[in-house]
Amino acid sequence: MKKIILQWTTVVGMLLAWQPSLYCFEQADLERLLNSNQCGGCDLQQAPLAHVDLTRAKLEGANLQGADLQGALLKMADLAKANLQDANLSGANLEGADLFRANLNGAMLDNTAMGSAYLAGAQLPDGSSQADSIQAPKTVKVVEPEKPKTVESPTKSSQAPVQQAITTTAPPPPTIQAVTKAPEVVVAQTVPKVQPVEAVPTVPIKKPPTEAVAPEPVVSQSPMARLLETSTCPECNLAAADLAGADLQDSYLERANLEGANLAKADLRQANLKSANLRNANLRGADLEGADLYLANLAGADLRDANLEDAALDGAFLGGANFSSPELQNVDK
Repeated sequence: MKKIILQWTTVVGMLLAWQPSLYCFEQADLERLLNSNQCGGCDLQQAPLAHVDLTRAKLEGANLQGADLQGALLKMADLAKANLQDANLSGANLEGADLFRANLNGAMLDNTAMGSAYLAGAQLPDGSSQADSIQAPKTVKVVEPEKPKTVESPTKSSQAPVQQAITTTAPPPPTIQAVTKAPEVVVAQTVPKVQPVEAVPTVPIKKPPTEAVAPEPVVSQSPMARLLETSTCPECNLAAADLAGADLQDSYLERANLEGANLAKADLRQANLKSANLRNANLRGADLEGADLYLANLAGADLRDANLEDAALDGAFLGGANFSSPELQNVDK
């Protein structure tokens, strides 16, 4: 009997030892992340990453659904379009992380540090979209009904003094009779009949053609033409584009691909270049004063004689960038 019990215990122990892992992540992807700190688009579902240092990790588009990221260091991490649904991020540090269009639905964010994190288009834990909250303030409430109220009050008040003035001017009736006797009064009656013509210009039928014409050129426009015309081209492919000396002040180029582009002496003051790819771009003599280069890739970029005064370089990658000023050679790369 004891031998049978011992045999069963050994069998149960072997079965427990051979039991497959309940985790859904790919072991190869996990090892790749831990070894190289990058694993874009990887399958890391329910991965055990608690308290792991993932500072500046490249995890764009990664599947981290249900992952254990308690207390993890994710400062300046690239989590754009990552799936963090139901992930445990309690106590994690996400300061300066790029969460552009990330899915945080159902994620646990207790005591999570998210200072300066980029959340444009992200789906928040309560199911709401950060994009919706940005558009919410755009409430166009024209307070037109209040204006006629202010107009009516003075007209009513003005009627009283007019009546008093009429009573005081009552003595000269002959002048009024002369006007009534004249046949020209009939012409005055026809004048108010012409007034309805004023209602014709109030019906502008010019809107339909303008709306129909607007989308047509947008379809045929190239990314560079769109940028030069509207100063807006987020996520556009502008690799190797010749934009030397272009006026791009206040332009919106978030996450645009400008790898190898010629931006020499371009005016990029106050431009939005968040997460833009400026690898090997020619920015010699460009004016980048006040530009937002948060998490931008400036590896190998030519920044000689460029004006970077008040430019935001938080999280920007500057490895191999060429600076002419000795003071900028020590910038954190």
